[in-house]
Parts: sequence; C-alpha cells; structure tokens
Amino acid sequence: MSADLVRFLGDHNMPKSVLMGHSMGGKVVMHTALDRPDLVAQLIVDDMVPTQVKLAHDFAQYVTALQSVEQRELKSQKEADAVLQQVEKDVGVRQFLLTNMKKDSSGVYRSRIPLELLGNSLRGVMDWNVKGKRFEGPTLFIGGEKSPYVKPEAYGEMKAYFPNYELEMLDTGHWVHAEMPREFMQLVEDFVNWHS
Repeated sequence: MSADLVRFLGDHNMPKSVLMGHSMGGKVVMHTALDRPDLVAQLIVDDMVPTQVKLAHDFAQYVTALQSVEQRELKSQKEADAVLQQVEKDVGVRQFLLTNMKKDSSGVYRSRIPLELLGNSLRGVMDWNVKGKRFEGPTLFIGGEKSPYVKPEAYGEMKAYFPNYELEMLDTGHWVHAEMPREFMQLVEDFVNWHS
C-alpha cells in the first residue's frame, strides 16, 4: 500500500506532502515516510504505532457489518445504521463507517471500498517489518486513551523510527477523529501550521 501512495503522490505531482493516516492508514504513511522521506514534509499518525500490533476484533466485525448492509440491499441510512449498531454503539463511529457507503443508481447502499479484499487482508495488516530506518521530519502521533494501540511500551519504538515526534492523547477509543473531531482537527491544524 505504501507503493500505491508513492505512485499517487508522483502521479499528482505532490513532491513534499503532509501525510496523515488512521490505523492501517497510519501504518501506510509511516512506511512511506521511512521508505521515501524525500516525499514527506510532515507525518501525522492517528492511533497507531510503529510496532506489530494485534488487530482489534472490532475491525472484522465492522467489515462483516458493512458487507451485511450491501447484501441486504438497504436503501435508507437509518436501516444501514441499525445494522452497524449491532456491532458499534458509538453513533460517531457508525456515522464515520457509513461514509464508506454510497447509494448506487438504484438507491441501494454499496461500499466505496473493496470489503472482501479488506476482510481477507486483515490478518497481515498490522505487521511491522521495518528495520534500521528513520524519518527525521516532524511527526505527530494522536492516540486514543481508551484504545489498545498507543501505549507507553511503544514510545521507545516511536522515538527510534521518528525521533522528532510529538504525542497527543485524547479521551477516545480507536476512532479518535470520529469520536472527537473538533479536538482532533485542532491538533492537526496546530501541528501543520507550527511546522510549515
């Protein structure tokens, strides 16, 4: 996926970018910054760390629930939300998950992302096989205090790979940007402006 991002940056003539990613996307932007630091001005990682982590059971449930929305050929957001409510109680997270769905020409909700491919790829997604690389640019890690990912035992690895990192923690679970969007965006805006 990092190679896809590098290709995208080249195709769109984006030579030095601010990269931001959540969870698996956080792994992708970290890999990209380590492999191609020449393309990255600043790095923002939303609730992920540069170590191998166990994939939370929630992800598989989310994929299954979104597949269920598609299979049922639902036509209202209320119906789709009811399906997701079976696996996720937080309305903000459900609303965020529903941004991955769109109505087709017949009004049926379909996924914008390849759910089957995502579901089949979940096992290896959180691996971390990077050795001996560093990104010296400004890096912001934003973690959820109730999430299982950004924990003190990972701080040493964060410093080893990203020596110029800052850490901000918000009172959320894993979906930091969905649970506290205003606070999250303020942290991002302040970081980008400070390092521009």
